[in-house]
Amino acid sequence: MNTKPPPSPPPLLPALPQPRQGGRRPFWLKPWFWLALIVFACFLWQWNESRSLIHNTRQETAKRLTESEQAQQKNIARINEGLREVAELKRKEALLDARLSAMEEQAVALQSIYQEASASRDEALLIEIEQNIQTAQQQLQLAGNVEAAILALQAADNRLQNKDARFLPLRRALANDLGKLQATPFVDIAGMSLRLESVITEIDRLPLALDIVPENTAGTPAEPETTAPDENSTGWQDKWRGLFANIWQEIRGLVRIQRLDRQAPELISPEQSLILRENLKLRLLNARLALLMRDSRTYKNELVNAEERLARYFNPEAKTTQAARATLSQLAETEINTVMPTLSESATAARQLRSSQETR
Repeated sequence: MNTKPPPSPPPLLPALPQPRQGGRRPFWLKPWFWLALIVFACFLWQWNESRSLIHNTRQETAKRLTESEQAQQKNIARINEGLREVAELKRKEALLDARLSAMEEQAVALQSIYQEASASRDEALLIEIEQNIQTAQQQLQLAGNVEAAILALQAADNRLQNKDARFLPLRRALANDLGKLQATPFVDIAGMSLRLESVITEIDRLPLALDIVPENTAGTPAEPETTAPDENSTGWQDKWRGLFANIWQEIRGLVRIQRLDRQAPELISPEQSLILRENLKLRLLNARLALLMRDSRTYKNELVNAEERLARYFNPEAKTTQAARATLSQLAETEINTVMPTLSESATAARQLRSSQETR
């Protein structure tokens, strides 16, 4: 049986020196020494930290100062550049002020020229408007042409479009006169005059009552009746037959048989027929003149007299005579004596506006 050796005894700690009885202890054994040492160590650590912090702060401050100086230099450069730009802008502003002054002077001159041109243009426009009104008044008084007067006033009103408020009274007066003209009954004087002229030109071709020719007698004599030649007839027989046929036609042309269902026409010579036609033309011309002068009484009397002469001396069965009589009858039934309105309102408004324009 194996036996373990006995354990070795633990090493003995060195014996601490025992304080001497009745003597002083060393200073490192005193608490204040360690307290002072700790305080000193804390002070050294704090001093080192403060020194490091101050160093870092100085470096940061130097860096910031450097950046600030660089930024300041950039700002100074920018300020200088801004000053140069301000100086350039001031120079340009002075130049623009000089140009603006020149443009203002030109604008004043152009405004004065425009006002003079506008005044002259307005004056010319008013003169043109007055001429249109006078033309319309003449058309109404001399020819009774309502359509021409309406067109003249409408042209004057169109010229006044897009104008300022100064022309409103004149446009109002033109509108009132246009309403009066449009309400006036229309009489086609020009058309009636043309119809009378057509009848006048047809007078020379109207057949007289004595010129009535029965059928187969008007124009050239009828051709002789021809018979088919006989095969047994000789040539001298054909010649005699043709000779007798011609003699018979001449005899028939000497006699005219006609039937008159009315009173026998008056016998007039060729010279009298020429005077009759010219007298009829003069009456129709007189009626035309009365039509233009709006003389209703003379106009109707001349037309009635002309129609009576047509019925008395001219062939009533001819279509030309019937057409002429129908035209004269229709013209005589048309009333021409229409009261025409005056354009005094428009003329007065134009005159007043022109006076105020000249005063300005």
